[in-house]
Amino acid sequence: MVPLCGSTNLLITVQRRFLLQVVYRGKELNHPFGISHYRNFIFWTEYMNASVFQLDLSTGDVTLLRSERPPLFGLRVYDAQSQQGENACSVNYGGCSTLCLAIPGGRVCACADNQALEKNNVTCSDSSIGVLEPARCKSDEFQCHNQRCIRASWKCDGDNDCLDGSDEESHSCYNHTCPNDQFKCNSNRCISKKWLCDGTNDCGNNEDEANTTCSVPLWSFLSSEDQSMNISQWMMNVSALAD
Repeated sequence: MVPLCGSTNLLITVQRRFLLQVVYRGKELNHPFGISHYRNFIFWTEYMNASVFQLDLSTGDVTLLRSERPPLFGLRVYDAQSQQGENACSVNYGGCSTLCLAIPGGRVCACADNQALEKNNVTCSDSSIGVLEPARCKSDEFQCHNQRCIRASWKCDGDNDCLDGSDEESHSCYNHTCPNDQFKCNSNRCISKKWLCDGTNDCGNNEDEANTTCSVPLWSFLSSEDQSMNISQWMMNVSALAD
């Protein structure tokens, strides 16, 4: 079975030739990037909020395994029982509390983000407790209530990138505007106006494909630059984008 990522809120797997089966739809699928299949589980990474999720194919249960600092890209799963050969990390993680890295002639211990390696070079401790101040977000980032940092452009885009909803709070997003060449969905998501009425649910609630939207002449949504294009050429571009 080869796992594939679909569009927002959709995960599909290829079970046999030419047969696609939807195995999960859910809020955890905002921006899936890396994906792996192992035994009866599917694992994937969320690019924007830097989370690793696990889907149990038997029960349909989804578990958040880990959260890191975004962005988070590829994912690989390795079976410890299937590995061949030995190194200093083969037994009990080489004595490391969190992560063991094999090197020629031995091993070194390492720690996760927001952790620090103690003087014994084996144990990791939380670096934010009594040692360092919590990480501060950069000037082009938004700090969530849970102290997570996300890109400022992800605020009020209709996706719960903070995982606590603080980037989509109504009191701060009610007057959110989109650039002139984009269409604002009711969820505050901004999509290209060229994606309107193209047969794809880009807003997430079919607002961009609704009769009330598509009954308006399409060129009325275009920017002044696009309005100067030949309308038939623009329709060809929309068709190409949909493909």
